[in-house]
Amino acid sequence: MKNFFKIIVTTWQQIVFSFFGLIFISRSIYLTFSGDIKTASAIFGIGFLCFVYANLSRFKKFKGLGFEAELWDDKKKEASDLIERLRDIVTVYTREILIDKVKSGRWDSAATWNERWKLYDELAKQHDNLGQKIDFSKIKTIMDDYFLFDMVSNNLSVLSKNINDAKKTAINNIKSLPDFHSNPSKYEKDISQINSIKESIDNPFAVSCQSNLAGLVLENWKTAQTTLKKTYNIDLEDCKNIIDKLDRLSNIYMNRPVEVSPELISWGDENR
Repeated sequence: MKNFFKIIVTTWQQIVFSFFGLIFISRSIYLTFSGDIKTASAIFGIGFLCFVYANLSRFKKFKGLGFEAELWDDKKKEASDLIERLRDIVTVYTREILIDKVKSGRWDSAATWNERWKLYDELAKQHDNLGQKIDFSKIKTIMDDYFLFDMVSNNLSVLSKNINDAKKTAINNIKSLPDFHSNPSKYEKDISQINSIKESIDNPFAVSCQSNLAGLVLENWKTAQTTLKKTYNIDLEDCKNIIDKLDRLSNIYMNRPVEVSPELISWGDENR
């Protein structure tokens, strides 16, 4: 009978602590999405402890959130699996919070890159403070993809417009030649060559996730610059500042992961 009551008490202890643990962790997720990272981290820690206390009977000794515990021999694997599952859950919701912050509202209502990287740093810090060693490398790779794309794409429209304007000027110059209207077929090859000059990259975001977008944009620019100047004596507008920036971004892509700096953040948040 004594053992029966002990089982009842232990079972209810597990149910109650598990219930409150679920409530606290759910609340911490809500607060994190609301931007209250510090409160969310504290509440998550309480919820995490509730799950630990719900399974306290599995431990012989317990020493805190670092899990420096001596487990009952027959419960070692079960407790280890429990801890690992909790860590997986934390990793998943952390990843979703960060990636959602990067992907959602890409334009008018989007968070700034300053806000995104602050959230990344804060989550990494809080998990470290809780003794949770989470590998953020995959999350960082995805954030870098979007970060590099935004930094490059902020300059694409200017370069595309300059190339397009120069192409129109070259074609208009050809059409103004005295014999163009009497013999237009003579200039078909030239006009076709001008039209073949690429002024933009198709699906730049997909390209950015797979290759060096800044490098490809620079190649297009140099090809257009050389062809229009050498063959048609048309100069592209001076875009040295943009070209220098793209050259740096190309080098950054080739030496990933990106080392985030205030300057790069300002590039990512341009035109907002």
